Amino acid sequence: GTVGRSRLQSALVASQVALSLVCLVCAGLFIRGLQRARSIDTGMREPQQVLLAGTDFYRAGYTASTGPAALDRLLERVRALPGVRSASVATGIPLSLSGMSSTGVGVEGYTFSPDETNAIPYSQVGPDYFETIGTPIVRGRGFTTEDRATSLQVAVVSERFARRYWAGQDPIGKHITVNDRERTVVGVARNTGHDQLAGGAPPVFFRPILQSWRSSFTLHVRVAGDPLALQQALRHAFEEVD
Repeated sequence: GTVGRSRLQSALVASQVALSLVCLVCAGLFIRGLQRARSIDTGMREPQQVLLAGTDFYRAGYTASTGPAALDRLLERVRALPGVRSASVATGIPLSLSGMSSTGVGVEGYTFSPDETNAIPYSQVGPDYFETIGTPIVRGRGFTTEDRATSLQVAVVSERFARRYWAGQDPIGKHITVNDRERTVVGVARNTGHDQLAGGAPPVFFRPILQSWRSSFTLHVRVAGDPLALQQALRHAFEEVD
């Protein structure tokens, strides 16, 4: 009986050691994976300096005719707060849980194959959006306060979008069609992560929120110091608008 218990104990110890080694190996791989993830270029400069605040103007009764003016007032107040470097809005947040929406897009000079989808991720963004998230415009321009419903319908595409659909061509001045409305490409933005870090950035495009109004959006505020220290001042800015 003593010999049997000794063998059982030895077997249990050996199993415990084996399982511990497996756990250590998995933990090591997990840490290495995190280190690799931290080193991946997201296409955004110092995202930890950007404070996000979600809102929906529809709940306050704003419509497509009144919302843009209220958004102008909000951004004006936020940009005037101490420590704020820039501010903008967006309907989609890269690498967030909700990610970006997708929609069918027609691309000038490009024919989609039968097994290829034309549903491309997009976000509706405000003026100074690319400066705020720290993503450079590598060609052309970003959006300004002049890009409104009464002006030329415009779009900004990502580098991956331009290379995939207009390889070897100048994308500035090209056209895409969204919801039967043609838009002129005025800028190319550096690639950013969409819904995952690995696998490369997909083709994405952007359109001005002041041209195609969406009442639900996320305010992006780039600050010089601690972003969380701005929370109360940001609430006051919303209250001053409405």
